[in-house]
Amino acid sequence: MNHIPPWLKVAESIARRGVLEVPGGQHNSDILDFGRAVDLAVTTDEIPWCSNFVNYCFMQCDIERTRSAAARSWLKWGVRLPLEYPALGAVCVMKRGGGNQPGRDVIRAKAHVGFFIGRPSPWEVTVLSGNQNNSVCERNYPIGRVIDYRWPAEEKTA
Repeated sequence: MNHIPPWLKVAESIARRGVLEVPGGQHNSDILDFGRAVDLAVTTDEIPWCSNFVNYCFMQCDIERTRSAAARSWLKWGVRLPLEYPALGAVCVMKRGGGNQPGRDVIRAKAHVGFFIGRPSPWEVTVLSGNQNNSVCERNYPIGRVIDYRWPAEEKTA
């Protein structure tokens, strides 16, 4: 049986609530709450909020976080895990968009971030994240989009 880290339990609980963006002038209060975990005033759910969600999950567990709304900020956080052997709940930073993408040393570029859930096939990774299909949910991505897996410096991978 896999150890489920506390931040992943928080993320799964939020996903079960069915958190979705609200189209138009209204905004989902949960998504606005995620913004409290970053050093940026968040007043709308019409922004990239995947990093806010990850920050929020760690904040709920009193674990150090990036406090940044930038997905690639996670590339400088915690410790790196091997791409071949990520742990359940590891922070998964992925390329966003097509074409050539910068590597893990470039922080100011488009990206997506969430929590590693599994490998349904050799060429896919399953990630639980916010701002996937305008919601908090699990989604499969091509393994080639993964830039890095990260783990909190003070946690062990059990």
